[in-house]
Amino acid sequence: MKDQEKKVSQSKEKENQGQVKEITKKLGFGRRFILRSVRYCLAHSLCSKVAAPI
Repeated sequence: MKDQEKKVSQSKEKENQGQVKEITKKLGFGRRFILRSVRYCLAHSLCSKVAAPI
């Protein structure tokens, strides 16, 4: 059960990264800032998901 959840979250993360790459290609500016903020966002949401059950 937990292994499946991990796989799902990993695939979602890959989807998000793909979307971010598309967006940054379109924008072409502020790439580092956007990637940094998105990574922080993903890390924060993952942390809260892990911490919630405990």
